[in-house]
Amino acid sequence: MDLRLRPFGRSGELVPSLSGLIRYYTENASLWEIQALLKIRPIAGNQPLGHRFLDAIRPLLLKEGTAQRL
Repeated sequence: MDLRLRPFGRSGELVPSLSGLIRYYTENASLWEIQALLKIRPIAGNQPLGHRFLDAIRPLLLKEGTAQRL
């Protein structure tokens, strides 16, 4: 796994908090990172936490103007 691909690259946290990850996607994510979220699904680990993340980023994916960026 290439750890440079995590949010903020080498300078980012190894494991960001849920709030930090949501903030990253809403404020700093690149277009390709937002596009990748269209396919994201919790399949292992703490699935309730995964669903909380999905619920939190859903408005980002449905936000007016996002469709034009995608």
